[in-house]
Amino acid sequence: MPVSPAPDIRVAGTRLYLTGAGGRGLIYLQGGRFTEPIDELSAAAERVMEGDLEVEITVREGEEFEGLKRVFRDMVDSIKRMIERSMEG
Repeated sequence: MPVSPAPDIRVAGTRLYLTGAGGRGLIYLQGGRFTEPIDELSAAAERVMEGDLEVEITVREGEEFEGLKRVFRDMVDSIKRMIERSMEG
């Protein structure tokens, strides 16, 4: 007659499985937090490279890439001003 695993072993296995699944889910959800701003900046950089200086970058206070997004936005504004000045004179 086969011996079935003790109930506490099955419970421990279920808990381990659920913990692993929860961890993978958390990593998946947090992954967007990092990749979304990078994807946004990458798309904006491509538009600028194609000559579109009307690109807008949304900067949210306290977000992970706030500084980088501000610098990118300021850089585009600076390019616009340089072009305007060169066309004036």
